[in-house]
Amino acid sequence: MQREWTLVERTQTGGRLVLGERPDELPADTVVSITLGAGFGLWQFILNGIASHFVMKQCLKMPGLVYGELASDLKTGFSLTLTVWKGQAMREFRDNKAHGWSKRMLWWVFYGGKAEAWFLTYQDRRLPDVAEAKRLAETYGRHYKQGGLVRPQRKPERSADPTNT
Repeated sequence: MQREWTLVERTQTGGRLVLGERPDELPADTVVSITLGAGFGLWQFILNGIASHFVMKQCLKMPGLVYGELASDLKTGFSLTLTVWKGQAMREFRDNKAHGWSKRMLWWVFYGGKAEAWFLTYQDRRLPDVAEAKRLAETYGRHYKQGGLVRPQRKPERSADPTNT
């Protein structure tokens, strides 16, 4: 797997980065993780970008990370992280080092003001694109609005791919 983040799309107010080659089909033992933030103000977007920079560096060192994709747009205050992990590797990453620190210390950044956030972790053999990942997170993800839990995570429907078991 290529171990550097690559800019694959750039707009005036955002872009998309990927880590690794996008798999056509996911192995059965992988977990898809989606983090979606929306409604970020300028200061939240900047702090999110700084925290993401450190987390992205940590991703490069995680052997259990199969694929990563980041998409954002400053104009709309949108930020999406899509990752694919082997087995339990996501838990180790989520709770430790740069990501664990960001989660504990910058919680207020992601939930203050008019910001909303969704978190979704699930198993499937198909990897969604950014638009589908956003829809899945908004439909099934654990949803926070202005710091309060709106809805817990629900289990998403599995793709129609017959290889899913």
